Amino acid sequence: KSSFEAYQITIKNENDCIDIPMATDGILKFSATWCGPCKKIASDFRYLKSQNQHVTVHEYDADDDAEVCEQYSVGHLPTFIAIRNGQIVGRVTGASMPDVEKLFALFDF
Repeated sequence: KSSFEAYQITIKNENDCIDIPMATDGILKFSATWCGPCKKIASDFRYLKSQNQHVTVHEYDADDDAEVCEQYSVGHLPTFIAIRNGQIVGRVTGASMPDVEKLFALFDF
């Protein structure tokens, strides 16, 4: 099961954020080495990323980067979040490549 949401909210101010380049547009990918759906989508995601090199991707491991997961309210894996101009403009929860492709499409100018 996956979901695609497109919305706009302001990210917390820089004093509340955890080592994430706020000025950088891109996609945040949250996964874990033990996550079955994360493994399932991994090779397709790598291919999609290689075909969209104009999009910056920041990858986080849920076990190693728990604070970042909390910052972005990541409750399920994998989760993908698109950020443009310092704002969240899309979020995908689950291993659905068509939905992840929609996130990358948000960066086609």
